[in-house]
Amino acid sequence: MFGRDEHGIEPELDTFHSSDGHTWDALWMEPKHRGTAKANTIFLIVHGLLGNYLSGVPRRAAFELARAGYTALSVNTRLANYGVVYGGGLLHQATHDLDGAFELARSRGFQKIVLLGYGIPAILAIVLALRTRGLRPMGYRVIAFLDNEPGNLAAIAKGTNADEILLLHADTIFLSP
Repeated sequence: MFGRDEHGIEPELDTFHSSDGHTWDALWMEPKHRGTAKANTIFLIVHGLLGNYLSGVPRRAAFELARAGYTALSVNTRLANYGVVYGGGLLHQATHDLDGAFELARSRGFQKIVLLGYGIPAILAIVLALRTRGLRPMGYRVIAFLDNEPGNLAAIAKGTNADEILLLHADTIFLSP
C-alpha cells in the first residue's frame, strides 16, 4: 500500500484514541531485525502544523529510524492537515492526542519511548514533559526540534526539566555533515 524500501521495512497503518475520545491515524515502521535493544526503543514522531503523519519529515524520519534499527510510530494529531484552520486544531488540546499515542506504544509493550517533534509538536513534547512526573524513571526521553525559533529555544532552556530535552536549531540539522 505504501511501498517498501530496499531494506525490507514494511509500513503498517493503525489508529489510536486520544484521551478525550478522538480517533487518529498512525504509521508503524519496524526494523527488519526485531528483539534487539534498539528495536525495543520506539520513536514516537509527531508532525508540524498543517503537516501529516504520512509525508515529509515524519515519514522520512520513520523510515530512517527503522533502517537504523529502531521502531518508529508516526502519528496524526488534531493539528494535522487543516485542523488549525477549521477550528479543531487547538494546541493545548493536542496533548490529549499524544496521551493516546503513548498508550498505543505501551499497548505493544514499549517502555522506552522517545518523542520526536517536528515544528509545533516539539512544543507539545515539552508540554507533555513538563506535566509528566518522573520522566526518567518511567523510561521517557524527549527530543524537541524547534526549527528557526531561537526565542523559543531560549525560553524552553529556562524551563523545568530542560536538561532532559535536546534543543536544536534547524540549521544544526541541515548544516551537519
